[in-house]
Amino acid sequence: GNAMAGKLGINALTPSAADPISKQPELKHAAIQVEKLAPGHALMAMRRITDTNAFSVLEALRTRMKDLP
Repeated sequence: GNAMAGKLGINALTPSAADPISKQPELKHAAIQVEKLAPGHALMAMRRITDTNAFSVLEALRTRMKDLP
């Protein structure tokens, strides 16, 4: 919701349909499309970390991603 996401969050991506009786939003499912990442596109990873382990997290990410195309 707005309190956690700061904006609309996932609600901006899901249908605005509501149950006709309870008036609760129908957020249980939504159609998506998944596509393979084409070579040459930049990849960005984000994670909340503490200042004390930022470099170790970066090194672990580099190690895991070195074999990706």
